[in-house]
Amino acid sequence: MSFRLKTILGIAFIEALLLSLLLFVLLDKLHTTNEQALIERARETTSLFSVAVKDAVLTTDLATIASFATDVMDNSGPLYVR
Repeated sequence: MSFRLKTILGIAFIEALLLSLLLFVLLDKLHTTNEQALIERARETTSLFSVAVKDAVLTTDLATIASFATDVMDNSGPLYVR
């Protein structure tokens, strides 16, 4: 095997290794970012829901509470979380 071929194979191996590492880091960052966005959205939804149903809970207006709960559940957000 010539020196030139060894050099080319060595550089190709290093590039493949670095590309794999970069891909792994980017996928992990994407997962973390999506998870944080989902958690923040859940917090905001919970906060808005609690403000909206506060008076209905105090007056035990079950129809209003059910209406708000249905609106929150009909939200077209994530359907499954791992």
